[in-house]
Amino acid sequence: DERPDCDATPTLIPEAGEESLLIVEDDNSVRNSLAQALMELGYQVTTAYNPDVAVKYLRSGLQVDLIISDIRMPGELTVTDMLRMLEQEKRNTPVLLTTGYSGEVLIEDGLVDRKYHVLFKPFSVNELGGMIREILGG
Repeated sequence: DERPDCDATPTLIPEAGEESLLIVEDDNSVRNSLAQALMELGYQVTTAYNPDVAVKYLRSGLQVDLIISDIRMPGELTVTDMLRMLEQEKRNTPVLLTTGYSGEVLIEDGLVDRKYHVLFKPFSVNELGGMIREILGG
């Protein structure tokens, strides 16, 4: 009998990808767990602990298909500064913003013009994987 077990509950496994991602996150444990989960899905992952480092990487030639960034982090540059720099330098890299704050922070930080996808923490690997595929057209 070759039929699949009908009692098995299907587990949604996020689609794998092979694109390159830049994670910008100041919380070490969050940054590491995101990187680990995404590498296990097949993505090439680079991490930066704040927007200053992310901008240095990008200006030194790092090419990525998607930037995943927390919204509020310490550092000289804000995430808004980083996004402005991407626009000024005509980089069309899509950005996925993550936040543990309410939607009010998006308004306060001037990020509400719907240019960016936002994922509110806590989110699952499935939600993250699905959002990445949606943004990258997978």
